[in-house]
Amino acid sequence: MLLCFSMDNVLVVGITEAFQNIVAATDKTTKGFVNTAGVSTQDLNVELGSIGGIVKFLSFGAFTALFRPLPGEVMIPFGLLAGLERLSLLVLLVLVIKSTRFREMKEPLVMWAILFVVTLALVHGIVSSANFCLAVRYKLQILPVLLGVLFYLLRKRQKHGVVKGKTPIVCAVKS
Repeated sequence: MLLCFSMDNVLVVGITEAFQNIVAATDKTTKGFVNTAGVSTQDLNVELGSIGGIVKFLSFGAFTALFRPLPGEVMIPFGLLAGLERLSLLVLLVLVIKSTRFREMKEPLVMWAILFVVTLALVHGIVSSANFCLAVRYKLQILPVLLGVLFYLLRKRQKHGVVKGKTPIVCAVKS
């Protein structure tokens, strides 16, 4: 009899169908922006027909959402300006990576900001990887938090309670 399913099988079938719907919607959304005409579109030679395909695409999409177009990818005045802006963000990120210690990343506000930027970059990467103009507009939502965390991590740091060039203040307490 076909009606003798256990609840486990129904749950697995439901979850599998939900993942298939998510994969199909993601593929359709990403490829829908490829069909738009314009200088800032790029052809994506990726197949997002499976969860594995989406996971492989996420790093490329996140990088595209945060740092592309690079200078020379879109050869119109606004594209060149956007490329210079993205290049400066990439340089800032490299400086932050070189100068930040891991323990500074454990601050709750820094962890939240990094998680926020990465999450939005992953989501926007799926949607806007084929269209740089769309990526530039979506990045405006992330830009204040991204710049805030980059500049916070690039700040001058105190060494052992002393700011460079200043003498420490000593407080004496009478007992």
